Amino acid sequence: MSEKITYGKLFSFSIKNFKMKLARSVKRVIGNIKKSIKNFFTFLRKKLSQAEIYLLCKVDSAGEWAFEKLEEKSV
Repeated sequence: MSEKITYGKLFSFSIKNFKMKLARSVKRVIGNIKKSIKNFFTFLRKKLSQAEIYLLCKVDSAGEWAFEKLEEKSV
């Protein structure tokens, strides 16, 4: 009977150990996914900011060009 108890404890310990390792692995994977998502949105925010600056420069230069054309027509 003592062998069954010992075997049961060892089996219980190995299941507990497996669950702990599995939980750590899942946490690590979830952490990596969170980092990837955060990095993606940081990258996207940076690119959108650059696109905004680029578009504002283009609109500004187009506005200057339009004013120059209006001045040429009025003179």
